[in-house]
Amino acid sequence: MSNRIRTVVVLLALAYGISGCRGGESVQTLPTAPTGPPPAPPSPSGAQPRISAINPNRFTTDGDGWGVISGTGFEGTGRVWLGGDAPKQIWVKDAETIHFWTNVHQAGTVDVVVRNAGGREDTLAGGITFRAPDAFDFNGTWIAHAGDDYDTDMRFVIENNRLTSLACGSSPAVVFTTAPVVIHGDFSGQGDDGVKVSGRIVSDISAVGTIGVAPCAPLWWADKSTAAQFAR
Repeated sequence: MSNRIRTVVVLLALAYGISGCRGGESVQTLPTAPTGPPPAPPSPSGAQPRISAINPNRFTTDGDGWGVISGTGFEGTGRVWLGGDAPKQIWVKDAETIHFWTNVHQAGTVDVVVRNAGGREDTLAGGITFRAPDAFDFNGTWIAHAGDDYDTDMRFVIENNRLTSLACGSSPAVVFTTAPVVIHGDFSGQGDDGVKVSGRIVSDISAVGTIGVAPCAPLWWADKSTAAQFAR
């Protein structure tokens, strides 16, 4: 009888040992390979951009304004930031000139950054200010460019925040019985002959709009800073 008991005990011990070994194998994990420090970022290369001026440097918060960044060392694959946002579009004309167009932006003054593809960059602190459209003066004489290729001259005058005169190319001047009023930086109206026109200021020297008379139709952009040159 004792032999049978010993036999049972031995068999149970063997079974427990085998089960324990299998369980131990199931929880084993491979050692984690050691990891080194992350690779260092590549050193900047290429030309060093330098920003010297931005013109104009005041735009409306509604976007669609355009300006020029002047400086040196600009590369065709470079990027631009107005504050933390990229412009709507840029065009690197050459190593000294970048054209840019603005997006809608909250009011305030922001830094302007130009970064070349090699990682070198330059910052003009407080380079651009965005303001509400009605913070700008729309009054004055404007020289506009209209038509499909923007090659037709159009001129208009705003006095006391009213559109008082408008002429498009060789067409007769548009006559307004009631001069359209500028409200919050834009205007729209219709002349006595049915010509419809609208416009809105986008910076302290530029505006955009539409007009419904050939050869100026349908779009125009204007620059107040060049009006004095045409008046000579």
